[in-house]
Amino acid sequence: LLHLLRGSGITGLAGMAASAPLPEHPDLLLIRPLLEVSRAELEAYCRQHDLHPHHDASNDDQSFTRNRVRHDLLPRLRDLSPQVERRLLQLSEIAAVEDDFAAESLREAVEAQVTRTPDRVSLPRAVFVTLHTALQRRFIISALAELAAADASSIHLRAAVDLARTGQVGAVAQFPHGLQLRIDYEAVHIERSSAQAVIDLPLLALYAIIPMNVPGETVLSDHWRVAVTTAAPEDHTGESGFVKVDAGLSLVLRGRRNGDRFAPPGLDGHRHKLSKWMIDRKVPRDLRDRVPLLVVDDRIAAIYWKGWFVDHHFFVRESSDEAIYVHFLQD
Repeated sequence: LLHLLRGSGITGLAGMAASAPLPEHPDLLLIRPLLEVSRAELEAYCRQHDLHPHHDASNDDQSFTRNRVRHDLLPRLRDLSPQVERRLLQLSEIAAVEDDFAAESLREAVEAQVTRTPDRVSLPRAVFVTLHTALQRRFIISALAELAAADASSIHLRAAVDLARTGQVGAVAQFPHGLQLRIDYEAVHIERSSAQAVIDLPLLALYAIIPMNVPGETVLSDHWRVAVTTAAPEDHTGESGFVKVDAGLSLVLRGRRNGDRFAPPGLDGHRHKLSKWMIDRKVPRDLRDRVPLLVVDDRIAAIYWKGWFVDHHFFVRESSDEAIYVHFLQD
């Protein structure tokens, strides 16, 4: 009844479980062996065995909602339905079974697709939008509980589900306890508001301009280096790109600037705004200024975003073309 008055969902209507992990201590199992024994039965047992249980006077204080339900609301309901306790127990059992079914359905639908860090629970957006609304809500509730043992109001849940279905990339729905739902091009994230994006890609510091050693190596960050050679590296992988560059030209890595244009491969040299290209490639908004651009004499020769994209003008077409190889290395 308390959960119902507070706007609970089906999990709350299920009430207490006979056994369940202790809140905030999941390694301990809490067992309630007398959960289905009525107060009248307990009192009769005590009289029969001459037991004298302690009476907690705080249970009579009707400034507590729980006691007002027990001493005022339940007797009124009993006048309308003498079997109200039994009916409530039936509702609890039905809700518990259906709650368990919904939880299992969610696990089967998404568990293989979910990724987790200490600060974030993520699900591909393409998976989320195919779920029934009940499972969409349950995924959010489950992730919130996983991160902070937190719950959310019905208003918060409706707004978050609507945002995850139809919101623009980068949109955020706030929850209590410093949690949020955020969407990007690929996933729905339930996360701490302070969580940092985890991107395992070579990215530049904002406004960085890094002259390249040709040939040689250049440090990008604590974890990434970039090597430039005039021959293909022996461990040639998808991290390596090659561009046609005349001898003596200066090479730098930098982030994007207003007005940058780029002629992507496959478009016969037609140049596009770099900002539009990044949107089309689904580069997250907060990373677009940090994507490495290989610039040759102030012209973008190549872009690295999950692989190399070489400008049409710098694309190597003949074996006789003078080329350099650019290779990212992770420490």
